[in-house]
Formats: sequence, structure tokens, C-alpha cells
Amino acid sequence: MHPYFRGQFLQIDDTLYHVDQYPEPLPEKDGVYEVIRIINGVPLFLTDHLRRLSTSMELVCKENVLDEKLLMRRLRRFLESQPQLDCNFKILLSHDGDLHRWTTYMAYIPSSYPDESDYLHGVPAITYQGMRKNPNAKVYLAELRKDVTRKLQESKAYEALLVNEEGYITEGSRSNLFLIKDGVIYTPADRDVLLGITRAKVIDLIRDYGFPFQKKLLRIRDLPDLSGAFMTGTSPKILPFRSVDGIQIENPLHPWIKQLIEGYNLLIEEEIEKYRQTGDS
Repeated sequence: MHPYFRGQFLQIDDTLYHVDQYPEPLPEKDGVYEVIRIINGVPLFLTDHLRRLSTSMELVCKENVLDEKLLMRRLRRFLESQPQLDCNFKILLSHDGDLHRWTTYMAYIPSSYPDESDYLHGVPAITYQGMRKNPNAKVYLAELRKDVTRKLQESKAYEALLVNEEGYITEGSRSNLFLIKDGVIYTPADRDVLLGITRAKVIDLIRDYGFPFQKKLLRIRDLPDLSGAFMTGTSPKILPFRSVDGIQIENPLHPWIKQLIEGYNLLIEEEIEKYRQTGDS
């Protein structure tokens, strides 16, 4: 099995390569990217991911340089080159210093997902002092990721909650965060975080269900008072926390979290059905 890719092929611009021809990981240092989850052969919320990719490009380049028609043509070619796998799929746009010349990479990548007990009982998390300089742009930050990964391995935690210099919790190292305190669901303001696709769907569900909700940062000192907490992301979907820095969450599967998980899974089912009927998601 290839250490960096799944499936038979990866694509660079308009050319397909067998994965055995590419022994290195994708060159993520100077790039923007999207990771899209594929379930039952369907790329979930594809339109939303491509829209965010365009936004990331604008934030990096200070102008819109993404040729969306060319990207879609390349995307269709890649997806048609082999059966779509039930795993994650990455689109990476990388440059070599010239912000008007980008190389497009597409590949199926190794994927791991929480198991059923994680959704039922929650996962442990830690806090990490640090934040991304440009939260709204999905760019690869090698040093941050390397240090966070090391600390997660040392602590046997699932996710790290990033804390800024003022002691406010902003986002996860690879996720968005929602914290329940005093009967209100809190998530940071849009300007402070990556605008996650799953996050947006969950906010819509929260409003549909009428749960009390605010976009507001909470402090690290609020952790002992949480009655529930969860992360959202492409791979985990909606995943509750059972503890943060060893502080136990009062109710990992809070009734609101349980309802949101069920609602989001229903959204996925509807997305799969829509894609099969129209070829669009």
C-alpha cells in the first residue's frame, strides 16, 4: 500500500500518473488545498469546497486567480479515471513563488475516521498555545502541524484546541469547535477561524432546531463549566469531546449534540441522493 495515496492514480494539472511513479507526498508548503470526504462514491458538499478553495486563493493572492472552469474539467477527468473510493480526496494548488502560476494536484489520500464508541462516549482533547496567521485561508502550516501532532501523540489525545495569547479558544488544529456553556452553544466568530464546510452546515442545523447560539470566543478558564463540547470537520463530521486537558466534560453526548449528529447524518444521505440524481453536490 502506498504511504501517501490511495487508488491507482494521482493527477498533476492535466496528466495522470500511477501512484507508484510518485514516491513523495504532495508539495504542500506553498499551497492552498481542500480535503473532500467521499462516501458511497459521492464527493460530499463539492460545490462548497470549491467555493472555499477560491476564497483561499483570493486571500493568498489578494485577487481571484482561480480558473474555475479549468479546475472543474481537471476534477471530472480525475474522478472518472478510477472508481471513487470511500476515503478522503485532496485538491492542492501549489506555486513556486509566482502567485500567477499554480500547479494543480489531485489524489485520494489515506483516511481515518472515528469509530462508533468515539461518537457515543467522546474523545479526549488538549489545549495548545498557538494560532494560524490567516484563519480564513486553508493553507498548510508545516511547523504548527508537526508540533501539534507530536503533542497529540504524547498525550494520546484526538484533537488540540488552539488558544491565542489572550487565553481565548479559537479552533481545533484540524477542526472547528462548538462549546456548550450555561445553556448556550458557542462557536468563534467567522473572522477568527477557518470557515469549515461542516461548521456552516452545523450552524444552519443549530438555527433550524432553535438552540440558543452565539458566535463568541470562550476562554480556557471556561473549560470546567462546559456542559458539552464538540468538533466538526470533513473526516470526523460531528464528534463530541469527553475531556479537555483532563477536565471532564459534563455530558459528552449532550442531547443537543446527539440531535445535531442525527441531523447532519441525514444531510449526508440527502447529499448522496442529490448527487446520484443530478451529478451535482
